[in-house]
Amino acid sequence: MAQAFAIEAAAEPLVSVVIPTYNRAGVLYYALHSVMNQTLQNFEVFVVDDASDDATPELIEYFDDPRIHYIRFATNRKAAAARNAGMSEARGKYIAFLDSDDEWLPEKLEKQVACLESLSDEWGCCYTGAFVNKVGGLTRHRIYRPRRSGALVRDLLKGNFVIWTPTFMFRRSCLEDIGLMDERLVRSQDVDFYIRLLSRYKLAAVPDPLANIFLVLNKNLARVAAESRAILLAKHSELIDSLGFFSSRYVYSMSDMIQAEAFMADGDSTAAWRSFRTAVARNPFLPPRRYAAFARRVVSSMLESRRRGTA
Repeated sequence: MAQAFAIEAAAEPLVSVVIPTYNRAGVLYYALHSVMNQTLQNFEVFVVDDASDDATPELIEYFDDPRIHYIRFATNRKAAAARNAGMSEARGKYIAFLDSDDEWLPEKLEKQVACLESLSDEWGCCYTGAFVNKVGGLTRHRIYRPRRSGALVRDLLKGNFVIWTPTFMFRRSCLEDIGLMDERLVRSQDVDFYIRLLSRYKLAAVPDPLANIFLVLNKNLARVAAESRAILLAKHSELIDSLGFFSSRYVYSMSDMIQAEAFMADGDSTAAWRSFRTAVARNPFLPPRRYAAFARRVVSSMLESRRRGTA
């Protein structure tokens, strides 16, 4: 049985939690349970169902908690639209994102709220550490502990650190300055949102790993990712170019290299090597880890092709 909660919905919740979901009833239970288990209980939750055809509605009824609000799309509109629907309804002082296949540790909201409450409004957002699990293709497990804080938009553009969406919290008042997510972006809509936010506000770090993140290798999305990345780079080209000649070329080169990895993971070696050559031509002095990641993708692709040939 699900745990019964006698807590009424707060008139003014401190935190609004936004969970987009699509056909993930099997794991959404654990995501919601991790929210209900938070040590900070003054929250509201918006589960935004992107036109699922599974048991998601029944799962929400099963929880039977007045703090959970269910928004269902009639047609599939993707993650940016789902998060926007939740943010548009949010009443909390802070907004936190959680993906429906990830989980929070119990003190996640409490520690982030304490962090932001101790800082001035120029610190608009906060991120935490995480246990990151990559499943599919190249499987890795690692603990991510963020150390960077402050005015970090340049570092974000250059890929010097990463913000995992389920570790993120920001002041709802920031939306007045930056607006909602860009629904043109099927992928990378979160990166675009962070760039706009960090262009105006400082980012605080809570190094503790306070989320369990499960990354599954999604096949056949490389071209969709490439289209979104092209929109993203064009949208922020002025900001990127303001970094200077070498730094801006580094940003574009990093993007090409990441795209090369995505194409190789999809089995599109022609597009992968084309992106790789473009990355090297723009700036060959990328971190060794990026070259190593691409090499691992190449080896993985070769082994998969060999397995298919012998099957």
